Amino acid sequence: MLVRIENLTQKTTIMRNGKIADNPWSRLQDLIGTPQLEQGDGLLIIPYKSVRRIFMSVAVDLLYVNEADQVVGLDERILPSSIGKPRRDCSYMIEVPVGTIALSQTNIGNLLQVIYQGSTRSALHNQMKQ
Repeated sequence: MLVRIENLTQKTTIMRNGKIADNPWSRLQDLIGTPQLEQGDGLLIIPYKSVRRIFMSVAVDLLYVNEADQVVGLDERILPSSIGKPRRDCSYMIEVPVGTIALSQTNIGNLLQVIYQGSTRSALHNQMKQ
C-alpha cells in the first residue's frame, strides 16, 4: 500500500510514494539496502518505538508525529547506523530523503494529513492510535 503525506499547515507535500512499515518484519526491513531515496519517497513507521538505523545505507530526515497528526519532533540528516532516543509523545514516524524537512517547510506543531491510496482515514491509521 502506498501512502502520501501532506503538510496541511504549510500546504506542502512531504511524501508522495511512501511505503508503510506496520509490523515487526516491515519495521525490521526498514530501508535496508536502499542505495538512495528520491524526493517524494519515504517510509511511514507505525507504531513508532525508537530509531534504530543499523544496517541502513542512506541518511534521512525524520518527522515524529503524535496521534493528532501534529509534528512533535524533527531530526534532519540522521546518518546510517544511528540509534535515537525513544519519544513518548510520538505515535508514528516518517523517514524521508535528506532535505525534505526544509523543502516542505515543516516545523514542530504543523498538522499533517496521511492519505492511504485515496483514503484519509483508513483502518490502518486508526490502528496506530490504539
